[in-house]
Amino acid sequence: AQDMLSSVLISRTWTSEAEHPISIMLSVLDQGHSLIIFPEGTRNTSDELLPFRSGLYNLSTARPDVELIPCWIENMSRVLPKGQFLPVPLL
Repeated sequence: AQDMLSSVLISRTWTSEAEHPISIMLSVLDQGHSLIIFPEGTRNTSDELLPFRSGLYNLSTARPDVELIPCWIENMSRVLPKGQFLPVPLL
């Protein structure tokens, strides 16, 4: 799924500076790519908004010139259920 969706998976148990989530995100931005960040840090099983994790704040502190555009993905728990790696086709 990582290659198919051209995604960066963030490990919650990083052990080196190269694995640090902010380092990875900055590297992606330096390559001219955009990021889609789930500020809750995970996919939710319901439509309730979870508390935001600190990654978005840390990214904006490390790179204040990056434009942040908030958005909401409706039915994410239905289209890409937690625990699944491939989107569910919706007809």
